[in-house]
Amino acid sequence: MPKFKAYVVYMWKAFINLLFPRTCILCNTLLLPEETVACLACVHTLPGLELPAEQRALQQTFAGRLPVQHAYAWLHFRKGSVVQQLLHEAKYGGRPEIARWCGMHMGRRWKEQGSLPALDLVLPVPLHPRRLKERGFNQSEEIARGLCSVTGWELHTGNLVRSVYARSNTRRNRWARMQQMQNSFSLLQPAALEGKHILLLDDVLTTGATMEACAGQLCSASLQSFNVAALARTL
Repeated sequence: MPKFKAYVVYMWKAFINLLFPRTCILCNTLLLPEETVACLACVHTLPGLELPAEQRALQQTFAGRLPVQHAYAWLHFRKGSVVQQLLHEAKYGGRPEIARWCGMHMGRRWKEQGSLPALDLVLPVPLHPRRLKERGFNQSEEIARGLCSVTGWELHTGNLVRSVYARSNTRRNRWARMQQMQNSFSLLQPAALEGKHILLLDDVLTTGATMEACAGQLCSASLQSFNVAALARTL
């Protein structure tokens, strides 16, 4: 009976795929049954931060600014690249499962590199409620959800909140971003983070202004360690 049920499920999925074929979001080829979101060929060609020196350079971004113990990013971000295409789909495609898929692959690669730190909580950079309503979901939270499913870390939301609504700052320089980010975030329950090893997660790291603004609130709590990660890092 279990084999028959498995066969029925397989045939049903095959029928659905025939009517609504699943394609890779990056190259538009048909996905194999074991593939989701993007084909393995595209995944293997994604430009990752592979060298330890690249991760050390990432950590140096915060030197003298934030007490970062570990910093990590999975991908290199360039305008017009497949990484930008992937992030655009994760952010604006209306499919939160893409962002979760990204987080899962990020977690697997981090584990493979053998540099996975011991953490208690993962805090995604929050969206303002108005932005959340416009978009339907927080891509950083969905990335964090996928990451936690692989690493076993605990997702912590609703504590760090964005209290000031602002327009997109992707075209601003670091100083302008810092000015816009000042006092944009609030921490509702600092005691919940006391003695914890936490990870602050964003989708893309550019100047670090957003993380710095969040850290202004997070580091006011009695943390055991403060760590940062992003799905992608701009070059």
